[in-house]
Amino acid sequence: MSKVAFIAAFALLLVACGGGGGSTSVSAPSSLSYTSPVQATMGKAMTPLSAKVTGTVASYSVRPALPAGLSLSTTSGAISGTPTTTVAQATYTITATNATGSTTFAWVLTVQSATAISGTAASGAPITAAMNGVVTLKDSTAPAKMVSTPTDGNGKYSFTPAQIQGFTAPFMLEIAYEVGGAKYYLHSAVTAEDAASGNATINITPLTDLVIANLGHEIAAKIFANGNYSTLLTKTALDDGVTALDDLLQPVLLQMGVSGSVDLLRQSFAANGQGLDAVLDALKVTVDPATQAETITNRLNNDSVSGTLSAPPTTPITAGTTNNVTDLQAITTTFNNFTALMATAPSPSSAALLAFFDQTHFKQDGQNLQAFLQMLTSNPVIAGGSLALSDIVLNSVPSWVTTVPSGATAYDVSFTVLQNKAPNSRNDFIVYASQGTWLMLGNRRVAKTDFSAFEADNNGTMCSGIYFGVNDKGGLGLNYAV
Repeated sequence: MSKVAFIAAFALLLVACGGGGGSTSVSAPSSLSYTSPVQATMGKAMTPLSAKVTGTVASYSVRPALPAGLSLSTTSGAISGTPTTTVAQATYTITATNATGSTTFAWVLTVQSATAISGTAASGAPITAAMNGVVTLKDSTAPAKMVSTPTDGNGKYSFTPAQIQGFTAPFMLEIAYEVGGAKYYLHSAVTAEDAASGNATINITPLTDLVIANLGHEIAAKIFANGNYSTLLTKTALDDGVTALDDLLQPVLLQMGVSGSVDLLRQSFAANGQGLDAVLDALKVTVDPATQAETITNRLNNDSVSGTLSAPPTTPITAGTTNNVTDLQAITTTFNNFTALMATAPSPSSAALLAFFDQTHFKQDGQNLQAFLQMLTSNPVIAGGSLALSDIVLNSVPSWVTTVPSGATAYDVSFTVLQNKAPNSRNDFIVYASQGTWLMLGNRRVAKTDFSAFEADNNGTMCSGIYFGVNDKGGLGLNYAV
């Protein structure tokens, strides 16, 4: 073989063997995939997802950007993190790339709220766990599905998506709670649209209870118990019910700095004595289960409007000339502190107990302060902690009361006394402000008169009439009243 031929043959051999410094071709990645669709929860770490792909990948990218709190590793393709916002179902295109080419995958993600339904339960003051506040959600099926959750120290409650999985909207909400050992209930509603939103704010207050009662023409507790409210609790009906109540309450709403068209059902608020919570402090709602009569009273001036659940009042309730809701709140706090002290069984001469009263001028149905406190502290029911003062309403001080210090802010405060877990009586005290403290004067009456109807068999003859009695606690020698 000639030298030239040998060199040519060797060159061909090098080419055939891939010599000469040429590069090896790399295939583009393919078959990229992830677990999909994924439903994550806001505020909860998502289970990391790994990329499945055929071939070698140099880098990963995603468009559009993942929700806040989630990230895609550009080197491994892993998706991880804790989403910090809710996201409706969305598609994210993830691309795996190398020098030769790329492959994509359409990843579907939904980020739901940690709470499906949440809100504030309040009746003026927040309805807290200390009041045994428990919210029950009941759906529209028969038999109904139900789930319960306690309120927290601020009257807040919430249900997670898992708790109401498989429930059929609309829902009703009922909160059960205790004041002075007596059991109370309030109600609210969640429409199908609210439930579908995935993060509904629904309050439970005397006003939401009244909206439902007006719609159903019966007390809300009965509607909750009976079920079958799928056609009653529509968004249109509830919105119209809220609007009608807004119109009725508008003077008080505006006085408290709240919009006259506030959504009483869904407006987020804190039970802090301001805004919508101040409105709840100022208003008292009563419904008679027997007659279905409804009354809304402005606690700040004792004005009221009345109607029935089938024919609610339409004349707006009046607001006072001044916004004295802070006085009502302070007096309520004073009464609560007083009943809390009574639960400790203080002596009638306790300095802490005497500090609640005008020790010079106090008089309650003729009793002086010493006799009044002796009566209270010797009552085992009261000393045992079963005392509460509720349904407080402010009235003007009668003109015949002359013992209020000149210039002092004062009210004739009426309230319900709860003993042994039940209303005992309706009473009133004159209360006035003195150097930042509210002092009780009693009702300043010299005696107590009572009257009641009676019917009895007198030797075979039925007799009826009215009995009048005088309780001369002050020892004035009174035996009749006119």
